[in-house]
Amino acid sequence: DIQKATQAYYSSPHISLWLREPKVLVFIEGQDPTGIITGIETKTAQIKCIVKDAWRNKTVEEADIAWETKVTSIQEELSNSNERARPQPSPNDLPMLGAKALYDTMVIAGLRRQPNWIARFRCKGTDLKSGAYGYSDYVKLEVLAGDTCKLFNFIFTEI
Repeated sequence: DIQKATQAYYSSPHISLWLREPKVLVFIEGQDPTGIITGIETKTAQIKCIVKDAWRNKTVEEADIAWETKVTSIQEELSNSNERARPQPSPNDLPMLGAKALYDTMVIAGLRRQPNWIARFRCKGTDLKSGAYGYSDYVKLEVLAGDTCKLFNFIFTEI
């Protein structure tokens, strides 16, 4: 009898094996729900890149993180035309004095209010064990007005 012979040969129940492709979720910590990071003028802001294994829902310990910074003019944001030459910001136009990546953290120093320019940041996270990678959404930098006058020392003399 073929059925009894098959049952004897395959004594354990049939179990399907599903192999899933590695997948990571990458997002930036330190932003509000609308995707904006805020900082006060002349101060420093920090954002952190988190890489999570999508299947295990755990943070990836061995991850390679790369940061990307994009500065665009407000005119470019408002117009959908790609035909015009894109203006390039000078160092004086940037809404920050500098941005430095320190592994999973981006430190944005010397925030400046520049109403004509918009800075955006995103990160790419790669799981070094599986090779899976992903990109976060861009976060927009918004600089709030600060008390810049207290940076200068005033000498008051009585007359």
